[in-house]
Amino acid sequence: CTITGDLDVGNSTGDIVVSNATALAFDLRSSTGSITVTVFDEIEYAFDLETTLGDVTVFGTDQGRRHVDTDGDVPIKARVSTGSITIRRDA
Repeated sequence: CTITGDLDVGNSTGDIVVSNATALAFDLRSSTGSITVTVFDEIEYAFDLETTLGDVTVFGTDQGRRHVDTDGDVPIKARVSTGSITIRRDA
């Protein structure tokens, strides 16, 4: 799916799953629920990921509760109060 502009999604309860989407930026928020994003291998992403209760996992590596990497071209910002954040590459 191609989005012209930014993808901005937020909810109170429930998981957010983003797969095979392209956008200029991603801003994802959930109070209670996990966020899973599957990214394309050929695009460089910048990450600003944080959870209060849960884990942040980027490409299979546990990052604790926060992960910031500003080197990429497409920013992904994700915030969760209770739940985990998982970033994985498209297989």
